[in-house]
Amino acid sequence: MTEPSPPGLSDLCAALPHLKRDAARSGQHAQLRQSLQTLHTILARDDTPARAADVADAIARIWRAYGLPATPRSWRPDTQLPGPQAAAPVIGAYSCPRRQCDREEKRAPGGAVPLCPFYDNEPLAFEGRP
Repeated sequence: MTEPSPPGLSDLCAALPHLKRDAARSGQHAQLRQSLQTLHTILARDDTPARAADVADAIARIWRAYGLPATPRSWRPDTQLPGPQAAAPVIGAYSCPRRQCDREEKRAPGGAVPLCPFYDNEPLAFEGRP
């Protein structure tokens, strides 16, 4: 992705597995699904200042529905797990399959390709770096 994503979108994407699990437990799965569909619709529009404001508002509403601040600091746990031996570093990262957010994930050697919970668990796209 060459342009930064709308503020908060990558944090929301990283938090979605937790939010979906909590929504299922609390009976709010349909509301979360509707909120995400609204956000998908807004993201499909041409990039304009109005679109940016609508994206920020939609993200803030999702956070507030769970009693969280509209701009959370981070939802990313430390995911580096120790392994039996060090592997050569991979140059690049996995990112949004539709290039809508600037979320980046590393893949553990031999691990599964990270998935995008915002786009129904599509595999993230690998972007190599020189």
